[in-house]
Amino acid sequence: ASEAAVAGDVAGESRPSTSTLRTLFVHSAVPFVAFGFVDNSVLIHAGDAIDNTFGVYLAMPTLAAAAMGQVFSDTTGVLFGSTIEALATRLGLPVPDLSPAQRRMKVTKLVGTAGAVVGVVTGCCLGMLNLLLIDLGASERQRREAELHTIFQTIMAQGHEVTECERSSLFVVDKEKQELWSVTSKYDPHMIRLPVGTGIAGYVAKTGESVMSSKVYEDPRFFSDVDKETHYVTRNIICGPVKNSAGEVVAVVEFVNKLKGEFTETDMKLLRMLCSHVAVFISSVSRE
Repeated sequence: ASEAAVAGDVAGESRPSTSTLRTLFVHSAVPFVAFGFVDNSVLIHAGDAIDNTFGVYLAMPTLAAAAMGQVFSDTTGVLFGSTIEALATRLGLPVPDLSPAQRRMKVTKLVGTAGAVVGVVTGCCLGMLNLLLIDLGASERQRREAELHTIFQTIMAQGHEVTECERSSLFVVDKEKQELWSVTSKYDPHMIRLPVGTGIAGYVAKTGESVMSSKVYEDPRFFSDVDKETHYVTRNIICGPVKNSAGEVVAVVEFVNKLKGEFTETDMKLLRMLCSHVAVFISSVSRE
């Protein structure tokens, strides 16, 4: 009986005017613009922070970091939902003049829902502008650097022991900047950067040729500034290119100062074998 009475009330009520429905649409949309903006902003920044920290150290996929960011986003919505509604009310937006019967009409519900949907979509799109404020490639670079550091620890340290030399270095080629940069070593945390073509490592990167130099200070290709910067004296070097499947030099392996005597052709063969292993590892990192 009560449902019939309600139906009778709705049937006897006039349909809301177009201006009233327009007011209802705006009144429904505005709060959800704020909801969508806050939701997406928190999701993006929280997900990015997680991806750049836990994601790198725990090798988490980016999608998992985004899912964890969604937890923070939803929590923020619950905690500050009433605050957003209160702020929207303070804007002084016109309130649709609807009778209880008109509020129960199908057209009223559809317009209100449509306003909320348009509002939240608009807010989410505005929230995506936060992507312009963050470094989207930061986590990928950190993962790649972590992988390269692992390559150095597992391969370069073994090569250092096998060739019986004082130091070993892995220089990675940066094609965009046309320079070499050294992976952090256990000997010296200082980052070394060299233009391609500078020094023996730069020469190897440029020509793709292996080099064995017994007296580096008599070698015109040697770049002594690195010794001055690191307070180290280089006596002899063997250096080899790491090439990808296309034959391009992507890195350079360098061994410095043979502990006993000079480097030999046997050491050079070990170096070339090590370069081929490093090429495989770098190739796998690049595909990831």
